[in-house]
Amino acid sequence: MPETLKIIALAVVQGIAEFLPISSSGHLAVLEKLFNVASEDSVGMIIVLHAGTLLAIVVYYFKTLLELIRPKGWNMIPKLIVATIPVGIVGMAMHLTKLDEMLYNNLIIVGVGFFITAFILLFGLSSKRENIENLDKLQYGGALFVGIMQCLALLPGVSRSGTTISAGLRWGLKKADAATFSFLIAIPAIGGATFVDVVSRFLKSDVNFQSAGLYNLVLGFCISAITGYFALLILLKSLRKGKLAVFAYYCLLLGVAVVTWGIFRAFS
Repeated sequence: MPETLKIIALAVVQGIAEFLPISSSGHLAVLEKLFNVASEDSVGMIIVLHAGTLLAIVVYYFKTLLELIRPKGWNMIPKLIVATIPVGIVGMAMHLTKLDEMLYNNLIIVGVGFFITAFILLFGLSSKRENIENLDKLQYGGALFVGIMQCLALLPGVSRSGTTISAGLRWGLKKADAATFSFLIAIPAIGGATFVDVVSRFLKSDVNFQSAGLYNLVLGFCISAITGYFALLILLKSLRKGKLAVFAYYCLLLGVAVVTWGIFRAFS
């Protein structure tokens, strides 16, 4: 497949799967195997695609982010920090031990991650529990709970948005507020992980942004940002209507397919 088409395919998948509760990391891991993309060639590309989806969050929640720098929004900043600390500690430990790369390159682990996502969606987001708590009333305990649950998304195949929104709903947050908190803590989570990866790769001279070509990288960035923005709209609409079970069934089917493929590759 031509390099440009690979970039477009990966960018579309990244944009969609980053926000819909189906795991972007799991989908990218599967696509890299399908396209036979060497990990050393894909690093710069994946960084750019994540930057595109990060931009989508910033654009959609721009007004909310502005409110955080005003005095009335300052009380939310410590809660975002508390929610970010767990994933920062666990993520750094996994990165330093290279556990993240090992898990990412194991299709069986990725498939199990899809099963976990399906379980979370079926028993979390699909709950008919009435949620009444506003985001501004979220206590530090709730922020920490969501942050701890976010650590599950470090496993490839586990949806970050699905896990954190589900955790917020279980704590009692309203649907819109659970989604808002989920994507606010996504900014330091995605941005921090990308920054650490860039720095470590540059120190090892392991990032090659030129391999994909500047045009393809810009194209991938734009496509992931645009598709990510619209995927975010779809998620929020589906969340309001309580129609997220379809994503769980999708992850179940995908999990079966990926685990089967992983077993076949391991013994072939």
